[in-house]
Amino acid sequence: MKSNKFVETMLSLMFLHGIYLSIFCGMEFIVVPATYLTLAYGIFKRSKVARYLTLIVLLLHLLINISTLGFVYFPVSSDKLIGASQVFEVEFDHVRFLAEIIPPTIIASVLFIFLMLPKVVRGYRNNA
Repeated sequence: MKSNKFVETMLSLMFLHGIYLSIFCGMEFIVVPATYLTLAYGIFKRSKVARYLTLIVLLLHLLINISTLGFVYFPVSSDKLIGASQVFEVEFDHVRFLAEIIPPTIIASVLFIFLMLPKVVRGYRNNA
């Protein structure tokens, strides 16, 4: 099914992004590629549970990324925190930060919307 291939491809991109985060940002991000690889395998096997788990994980991913953007660029108390300079241990790089946050946020939102489409839901019901 074409929709399965699209979902698998997008989840694979999220998996690759998780590998990048694990290598360049710290091994505490290893849960990201493990999660997306597991979800991609579940979608490949046409599991309804994997589809719903994927929706939940993508929603959490979107909420975390949006709140991270808000926290870094619009801190709650501007007199105590001056942007991201107080948040990160190393010197803050705006370009790298946006490159690490914006693409997976876009992929997650497209994938979330795609999985919510009724046609895809019907396809899962018919093929399961």
